[in-house]
This record gives sequence, structure tokens and C-alpha cells, in this order.
Amino acid sequence: MNSHRSIIVLLLLSLAANMLLCLSLVSKNADATKAGFLNAATRSDNHSAPKATGSTQPNRNTLWTTLSSSNLTVLMENLRTAGFAPELIRSIIREIVQEKYMPRLLGLGAARETPYWKTSDTYFVGSRREQEHRQIELAMSKELQSLLGTDYFIPDADSLSFYQYCYGELPPQKIAKVISIKNDYMQMQQAVYRNETANKNARNERIKILDQEMHRDLEKLLTPDELFDYDLRTNPTSNQLREASVLLGLQENEFRGLFPIHQAIEAELSDSIKADYTASANARFAAIQKYEAQIKSVLGAERFSDYLQANNPEAIPENNLVRRLGLPLSTAAQLVETRKNYSERAQLIRNNNQLTPRQKLDQLTSNASVAAQSISAHLDDRGVRAYSAHGGSWLESIAQP
Repeated sequence: MNSHRSIIVLLLLSLAANMLLCLSLVSKNADATKAGFLNAATRSDNHSAPKATGSTQPNRNTLWTTLSSSNLTVLMENLRTAGFAPELIRSIIREIVQEKYMPRLLGLGAARETPYWKTSDTYFVGSRREQEHRQIELAMSKELQSLLGTDYFIPDADSLSFYQYCYGELPPQKIAKVISIKNDYMQMQQAVYRNETANKNARNERIKILDQEMHRDLEKLLTPDELFDYDLRTNPTSNQLREASVLLGLQENEFRGLFPIHQAIEAELSDSIKADYTASANARFAAIQKYEAQIKSVLGAERFSDYLQANNPEAIPENNLVRRLGLPLSTAAQLVETRKNYSERAQLIRNNNQLTPRQKLDQLTSNASVAAQSISAHLDDRGVRAYSAHGGSWLESIAQP
């Protein structure tokens, strides 16, 4: 093997073992990077193969100058000309491009130690973070595709765990295809949103159709189990279930067991109902009764009452309160019962025509005072203040004639 070819092979081995050094070909700290890169090549030269002699020994500074370029297209061509393997060139370019985008992507997502079934304030579909995530991912993918072609993105070890957290435990090749499919449809959806001549309903209908078409494409790519895991993380239904999961403290097996039930409930709701938050919340809660036996088979009869409480649209203020304070759902249920009882008593007093206005006012004031005492029996002073500020305004309204 001639000396030039030997050096190429040695550099290939060195770079494969020292990828981060290779990344620094375009680093701002050029002097330190240059030394590290060339030292890595020298170490490989010293330990991996016989040294070249005489005039065949390369000038390391010339080697650096020949390969280095801040233009990634030029860098690729330099590495290709020097004889580097295509897969190594792709790895180098992916690392450089990802270095620009991955910190922003990771900053948007929830900490990966947070289980996917326990949080909804993340990249998950429908959230602001998820929309930002899509925009960043699309920009990164476009740049990678322009440089590397159709086989542009197969996650490396650093980004693989992030994408598996987002889309399920898929192999790198399938994750690359999932991202490619999603980005294709994202561009089509952006075109729909940019169409100012279409009305809102027409745009929404077209977006819905594109989502359905994308899911059909994913069905062709993924196995049923893989698609289920993907949907667990990206389907809008999973976000609704995560809200309940936070309150219920669902385990993964419970989340997975409830998810298809919630999908069935969503399938029964019309688009017009889904467009109205109050109507959809009430319709979902009513549908739960139909699936009571199936839900109990997942959670058990005892936990089913907590499940009803967590999904009760009339209990949102109390549920949010106990969530903030770290109290059990049973406390929220007691607060809801207290609110209903004393509000009904207040209405009976107002409707009692045998009472004078003064008598009504006295009884309403007394009723409100007893209600406040009942609330204090369930909450400490901090909790009472929090409830008064967030959802407890009824304590004042029931005192009004």
C-alpha cells in the first residue's frame, strides 16, 4: 500500500474513534482543533501501521489545510477525494448539522427521564413546543437532505434516545423514515396554512385529511405494535389522557390499557362537538359511562371513582387545585361536593318567597360562612388561599341575594 493510501486508512480509523475531533474541522477554535485532529492522526500512524519513510511522510499542516472547510459541501468533497468511506462522511456531516439544531430540540422536550405517559407539557402533538419542534426539525432535515440526499438522516447514538422518546423504540432506519414522512406532510400543511384564499373551515378540513394520509403512510412503514407506541406519544388523544395521568398517577400499563378506550371515545365524537371545548368535555364524560366495564378492567373498581373525578369537566378548578398542592383526588371530590351542596342551599334560599329580603340575606350569609368552614376542614390556610384565588369564587357568589 502506498503512503498516501496508508495515511487515508489511518485517518479513517482515527476519525471513526474520535468523531468529536472531526466535528471541529469547522470549529471556531481552529488552532486547538487542528492540533487535536492532527495528533489523532499521528497517534493512529504511530500505533496502527508502519510509518512511511523519507519524502513519503505527509506534511500534517498540508493535510489539515486540504481537508478543512467551513463549507460543508466542500468539506464533503475533500473527504470523498481523500478516500473516506461514504458512511463516515455522512456521520461527520450529520454531527456537524445536528450540532446546530439538537440543543434547541432538546431544550423544547421534556427531560427524558420523565416517562412519556406522565406529562403533557412537552413536544407532544398540539402543544406550542411541538409546533416549534416541528419547525426546527424541518429546517435541520432540509439542510441534511440537501447535503446527503434521500438517505439523509439516520440518528446517531446521541440523538437516537431523543427520537425514541418522541416516537417509540424504533430502530434508527425507521426513525429516519418516520421523520422523512412527517416532514413531507409538514411542508404540505404549511402550504395549506399559507393559502390565504381558503377559509378556516376548508383549511382545517385539508389539514385533517393530510393527517389521515400521513397516518396511513406510517401504517405501511410500522408494525402494529410500533404504530401503537408511536400513537401513544403523538396522538391528540394521548395528551388528554396524560392530563388524567398526572392526577391519577397512572402506571405505564394503565396508560397503555386506557389509550385504546379513549381512542374509541374520540371516534364517537363529531367534529362539531370537538370544536366546542365544553360540549366535547361533557360528551367525553358521558361516554365514559358506556365504557365503565372496560375501564374498570384496567384500573379496578376502587380506582374507577378517581378516574371519574379526574375526567369530570365540572371538577376542573378543584382538580387543578389538588394537582398544584399535591393533594389526593379525594380532596377534590370533597370540595366539589361541598360546592354543589352549599350552592344548592343558596339557590333554595333565594327561591323561598316566604322569606323577607333581610331574612334571605341573613341566611345566605350564614350559609356562606358554614361553607367556608367546611372548605377549611379539607384544606389548610395555604390551600384555602389558593382555592379562593383559583376556583373558589363561588364562596362569595353564594352570599349574594
